[in-house]
Amino acid sequence: MILIKLKGISCEENLVGQMRLISFKNVKGMYVDKFIKSSTISNKGRLKDFLANNGYPLDKLTNENLANIQTILCKNDAPMIVLVKQLGFHEFSYLSSTGEVWGEKNNLIMLHPDITNSMVKNSTKGNLKNWKKNVAPYALNSSRLMLVLTGALSGVLLKYSNIETGGIHLFGDSSTGKSTSLMFGASIFGNKDYIQNWCGTETAFEELIAGHNDSALFLDELKLLSSDPKQAAEKVMMLIYKATEGQAKKRSKNYQEYTLSWSGVSLLSAGEVSLEQTAINGKTNKMDGERVRVIDVPADAGCGLGIYESLPEDINEPSELSDKIKQSCELFYGTVQAAYIEGIIKLLKSGDNALQNKIQQQISIFFKKLHVDKRNGQIVRFTNRFAIAYAAGVIGIKLGILPYKKNDIFKAISLCYQSALCVRPMSYTEKVDFHYNQIISILTSKNKFLDIRTNKDYSHMDVNNKHFIISSFNNKKVIGVHSKYIKKLLVDSEIRKSVLEKLRENGMLIVGASGKNTLQLRYKQKTLKRRYCFSYSNCQTN
Repeated sequence: MILIKLKGISCEENLVGQMRLISFKNVKGMYVDKFIKSSTISNKGRLKDFLANNGYPLDKLTNENLANIQTILCKNDAPMIVLVKQLGFHEFSYLSSTGEVWGEKNNLIMLHPDITNSMVKNSTKGNLKNWKKNVAPYALNSSRLMLVLTGALSGVLLKYSNIETGGIHLFGDSSTGKSTSLMFGASIFGNKDYIQNWCGTETAFEELIAGHNDSALFLDELKLLSSDPKQAAEKVMMLIYKATEGQAKKRSKNYQEYTLSWSGVSLLSAGEVSLEQTAINGKTNKMDGERVRVIDVPADAGCGLGIYESLPEDINEPSELSDKIKQSCELFYGTVQAAYIEGIIKLLKSGDNALQNKIQQQISIFFKKLHVDKRNGQIVRFTNRFAIAYAAGVIGIKLGILPYKKNDIFKAISLCYQSALCVRPMSYTEKVDFHYNQIISILTSKNKFLDIRTNKDYSHMDVNNKHFIISSFNNKKVIGVHSKYIKKLLVDSEIRKSVLEKLRENGMLIVGASGKNTLQLRYKQKTLKRRYCFSYSNCQTN
């Protein structure tokens, strides 16, 4: 008796080698599904090895049976299967971690068997109505819960927003409620098992990221990275950078047939120490770009209640509320994701870039309400992380999935945004801009500088000791600033170099014929010590 049947034939275009999905009863009497290469089927010896290694009863692998199996598996009357390299969106369909397809089901979509990733499978309990009634309302008591919830949903939108993979890192003492926040956000996708930790190799992390494409990855326990501060700092920076690259490191085909890739993942992390402090502890300098990929947000909302700004009337302590949230999240979970994605696909199918336009519209509203300076690239990237969460939340309301008002979401996320700004160090670019404006402010102040063009009552020593003088250079009025004053104001040599370069490019700083930033002015027919000289007229009109 032949215990095997053909279930599908692959029709992929970008992956080499046709595959066939077969189903057979193994030695334990259980039916298993396996993909097999068409080239393996055509070779009786390789076919026998494949079936034997995958649990097919050995006593059934006679030459006669193998010939019959080949006949069955070589037929072309099975459904066509589209094999893909990524979970997530594929035009108007979405392949979930469980293998279920949401949206259009015209084609049978499956993940290619040679793709290795670490999928944390979605699980469900209860229904969406239960979740909206018993879980969602708690976000109205905590801006942090709202941020994690909408930040998780934003992973679905990243592909259509031109915003890179990244996320937020909640940090603070162990009693603030960070784990509760992650569990609350994870209830969109499943139970507490959906939450992973930072411990693992680079390869394992790449597989984890790929397994959450067009979705969200929850990471707890930053301290598990390494007991060595330097190694921990270097590792977390490397992993975050790796996540934003969009693809894994290319490796030998003996190890991995295809390079893993992902289009967008929202990272929701938690730990007792901020990412910035982790870098400081490891004596590692963070680059400007790293600070806007995964953003530090204090878990403490500043109201003496940990992650909460308020408590429900029937709750007396933050710990009591956290316990209640965790209990609700264990009873109702995993029903939001499918409903949200089905709604997103409807927007995609409506055409005219309806989804993209809605995302951009809400991002613009967030920027406008907070008066964000769009000229500052780092601030724009920083704000985008919160704006995309706001957009995901508002779209969730319009789809009838999130039981909030738009202002509830804006108020909560803007509170988190302000908290994050307060703990955010200035980027290099911002430091340059700050000191540039500082110098311009000094040069245009109402303080009267000594004008040595008309005042000849001072000695050369007196003039050389003045921080500011007004003089002429090539018949132009200039403000000469003592070099020691500039060096004292701009202690960091690299910052000083960049500020002076910007002043020169904008026509403020006058450069000599030799290209030096300082000039030698003259007083009473004698040269003075070299100074930084600024165009008086250009400074006044800046």
